[in-house]
Amino acid sequence: MKHTGWVALSAFMRIPSAVGSAFPASMKMVDHLLEPIDWSEIELLIEFGSGSGRFTFEILRRMRRDARLMAIEVGAKFVKSLRSAYED
Repeated sequence: MKHTGWVALSAFMRIPSAVGSAFPASMKMVDHLLEPIDWSEIELLIEFGSGSGRFTFEILRRMRRDARLMAIEVGAKFVKSLRSAYED
């Protein structure tokens, strides 16, 4: 996830209303929000606004091997950054 902070900040500076935050979420926040999920029950998870991938990569780490993640991102720089960090 190299340079994702710069991608988030530059996207926020260009179009603030299209980006949730100028900075990627902290791992403490990610853990807090994902901890209550029963990952054994998830077959398909849809994430809208993957951004820097902070949640995306942690979701993938926690999901069952046979579960699927549909990550939707409309920001071209975020998409490029996500694709370069993960090939799935």
